[in-house]
This record gives sequence, C-alpha cells and structure tokens, in this order.
Amino acid sequence: YANEIIVVMYTDRYAASAAIFALYLFILPIRLTITSQVLAALNQNKSILRYTVYGLVFNIILTWYLVKVYGMVGAPIGTIIAIYFVNGMMLRRISTVLKSPWHTLLPWAKLFMYLILTIPALLLAKNFNPWNGVSIVGVVSSMLMFGCCYLLIMLVVKYSPKMVSKT
Repeated sequence: YANEIIVVMYTDRYAASAAIFALYLFILPIRLTITSQVLAALNQNKSILRYTVYGLVFNIILTWYLVKVYGMVGAPIGTIIAIYFVNGMMLRRISTVLKSPWHTLLPWAKLFMYLILTIPALLLAKNFNPWNGVSIVGVVSSMLMFGCCYLLIMLVVKYSPKMVSKT
C-alpha cells in the first residue's frame, strides 16, 4: 500500500518515493523494542552512547556505499541495517548484564508467528477490498479491512484448541 498512501497524501508527483517509504517501514518492528530504555534502567548509559555512535558511523559508511551501488534505495537499506545492528548490540549487552541468553529476552517464536500471520491479512485486504485503489476511501478501507482481518486471524489462532497449548 506504499504507493497508494504516498499518492493520496502527496499526489502522483511523489509516487516514485513509494519504494523508499516501503523500505523505511521495516524500521517499525525494531522501534517496538525498548533496548535503550532497558539499558538505561540497568544504568548502562555509556553503553547506549557507545552503541549509538558505532551505529552512526556504520550507518554513514554503509549508506554512502549502498547509495553509490543502488542509488536512492540504498539509503533506507543502509539505515535499516544499521538500526538492526545497533539494537542487536544493545540486546547482547542486556543479555550480558542480566546474565541471561539473548534468545530468552524476547518471545521470538510468538513475534515470528505474528509476523507470518500478517501475510494472509494483507492478502485478504489487498485482494478483496471493493474500494481498493488510489483514493482516500481506498486507503482507509484497506487499512480497516487489514486490521479486521488481522484481528480475526489472531482470535482464531488464540482460541484454536491446537494453538492454545503452544502459546
């Protein structure tokens, strides 16, 4: 829906930026983690600063290279990689401070399941929306339909007898 959102919000003139917008959306999942806040609560402020500076330098170098190789699409790719890199370092530090394996810090299996369950919701919203298209009605109805489909799928999974024992 990146193209539809960009066109509705900014007109056809900016449609070419939809790919960049779509790539930047990959930052959203990592923004939901609170690694820096956990490190601050653990009195690891120097670690936060150090990892942020490492990430900045890594982002500048990687983005510069990727823009030369892939053009403007390289900028969001470099930024996404750098953000995940920094959060990975912070997660590793949290793991060390708490003396707990990194894979136990987040419910990885559930998060992966939620990610996978977005696919059927997206397909349903994209293919069965009668108002689908480049208009405010199309974008809003697609968002509502996606939300309803996702909620319905999550409820079915949550209350399915086979899934209850696994979650």
